[in-house]
Amino acid sequence: MRLHRVSGGIAVVTTVLAITYLVLPLAGGASAPRAVNRGAPEPALTRERVTISVQLLESLMAVDLDAHQAYFARVRVRRGEAAAAAAEGAVRAPYLRRIEKIRAAGRDSEEQEIAVITIMGAFRFSAMSFDGGINEKDPVSLLVYGDTSVLDTYDRLVRDAIPGRSYQDENGQMDTSAMRECRSQTQWVLMGNVGEELNWHRSQRGLMRLGEKCTEGLRDHIRFYGDLYHRDYGRWLVGTPHREAWVPGAGHRIDSWTAARDALRDYWLGAAPDRQRFVGNPTVRSWDFDSWGNAGLFQGVPFDGYGLTIGLNSLTAIEDAAAAIDAGSR
Repeated sequence: MRLHRVSGGIAVVTTVLAITYLVLPLAGGASAPRAVNRGAPEPALTRERVTISVQLLESLMAVDLDAHQAYFARVRVRRGEAAAAAAEGAVRAPYLRRIEKIRAAGRDSEEQEIAVITIMGAFRFSAMSFDGGINEKDPVSLLVYGDTSVLDTYDRLVRDAIPGRSYQDENGQMDTSAMRECRSQTQWVLMGNVGEELNWHRSQRGLMRLGEKCTEGLRDHIRFYGDLYHRDYGRWLVGTPHREAWVPGAGHRIDSWTAARDALRDYWLGAAPDRQRFVGNPTVRSWDFDSWGNAGLFQGVPFDGYGLTIGLNSLTAIEDAAAAIDAGSR
């Protein structure tokens, strides 16, 4: 057993396994994407106790506030000082509620059990996302790794313009003053390579289907977290796809934990009718769809515990290779 000291005072105990990494080469001339990691360790779920301290919560709140400064400034210009103060108060609220709860008990920290998933014997992350008060929110059901990053994965999914099938920013379209229709709440996921520290990572980018609205009807919403670097697999990130319905006066209500994940799987792997060109395209070099062991009832909605793992190749390399092939055929 190894004790990791994680930023913010979290102590996480992990079991470090001696493993042989399966290195997947880049698919220079690969045909169809293939199932990934045959012979690699099976997904594993452990439950670990972590320390949630006032110091940690204040640190996470500071990070979140800093990330929102440009947004606060736009609100101040567009809607006034009171609106900007209200926006800042909304960001602070979940952190302050948990801090108040801990201090009301006469303590400066408390223990919390968190489920942690290990994939491919390489990647470790919490089975759920959490709000600023480290309250459970959404099951993690997406892992992306390879020649990518959060921004790259986001960009790949907004490149096309197929309403109802491709993707756009989670907060809707941007107006002339750089304001979007709405603002998604920050969430956090614990992440780390096997044998290294687990750290809290905030949601960086998010998507919904092109043509959907963040404050109207149903939408497929995906938050991305990370990214981290693994010496054998490249950069990696996780996501929390879910289908949610907008309820006027109440906000979003979860409709399904699996529908948005499965739609994303079909989009990438070519099952959707208009995405057949992805079969045989080396953009996706490997994939897996397997039980991660975290099935349960979350926010009153059942989740099957399955996760999608996608390995991506470099878009630049693919585009260069395609251009070379095209030039050679002339």
